[in-house]
Amino acid sequence: MERTIGEKTAAIERAAHQAILRRLDVDAPKVMIDGGSWSRVGRYEATYYTMAGPVEIARSVYRRDGERNGKVVDPVSLRAGVVGDGWLPQTARAMAHHVQRGTPREAESGRRRDGPSCRTRSRASSGSPTTSASCTPRARSRSRTR
Repeated sequence: MERTIGEKTAAIERAAHQAILRRLDVDAPKVMIDGGSWSRVGRYEATYYTMAGPVEIARSVYRRDGERNGKVVDPVSLRAGVVGDGWLPQTARAMAHHVQRGTPREAESGRRRDGPSCRTRSRASSGSPTTSASCTPRARSRSRTR
């Protein structure tokens, strides 16, 4: 029963994150970022990693005007303070904490011992979360109390 309640609660939390992240998107042909003009180069799906698991949204990406093949940015990541490749700030802090407590191998060992919890824990330090990331409520409460 507790696991079911936790899974349902996490689903609600992911839906809330998804709605908020969608509202942070800017879908305009041009935007101003740090005083410079940037043009939209497309809309693409992106995965953002929350404490309740991954959330996917479509968002626009922009490139600075006049820079062919230059760096692209997405307003969602800038406005939400995303760390690395899609980690929301609180999730990034929790993952960094787990990795800092030991090696990625030890973090993975803890994952196996504690249950499915945060499967991205062992890769969090590299900034490249896997698409199978998910956190159980048990893992979230443990991350917040330490």
